[in-house]
Amino acid sequence: MPILAKKYRFAMVCFQNSRKPYAYLCKDPFVAVNSVVVVPAADGEPKPAIVAGIIVCTAREAPYPPEKAKSVLRRVNRSEKALFAGVDMRKTVDISLMRVQTRFGPNVLVTTREQREKRRRAYSRYSNVRIIETKPPISEKQQQLNWRAMNMTTQEAVVELEDCLDEMKRTLQDYDRALRAADGRDPLRWIDELEAMDALFGD
Repeated sequence: MPILAKKYRFAMVCFQNSRKPYAYLCKDPFVAVNSVVVVPAADGEPKPAIVAGIIVCTAREAPYPPEKAKSVLRRVNRSEKALFAGVDMRKTVDISLMRVQTRFGPNVLVTTREQREKRRRAYSRYSNVRIIETKPPISEKQQQLNWRAMNMTTQEAVVELEDCLDEMKRTLQDYDRALRAADGRDPLRWIDELEAMDALFGD
């Protein structure tokens, strides 16, 4: 039976006014992302720091050699925690956008309401993720149109626009013929009649 490798729990912490993470061993299971803890700094002095991530790994996978790593001393008191008020170390995920691969390379699509609900459920399981929405949802039809446009060359787009204009022109012509058939005369004939009366009284 194979021997299971020993697992280590590291807290990746950032000191005040810094985003550089440092690895500390952490046995406290209640320490999580955004927890504020006290750790021994490089000079040996205990300093408060905020947790940016938790890593559970073997010695080979560890961000720092476990035998050389220092440990988290404790969680902070209220006054120490106030030093990091408003700081959020969670990873921000915008569920209103999704990356897609088009024929011209990577691009971004705005998601539908159904797609972002799926993504919300998936990401809500992770305590280190902060979910945001920067764009209003679009319909599935609009998303398909956007996707199609992303995969078209300029020339293809021009041809499609010309086809669309031709279709509109045919529709207007059909409508004009339908009006003529219903009225039995030219629907714009009143303009000619008005001009004729103006000419008569003008003389």
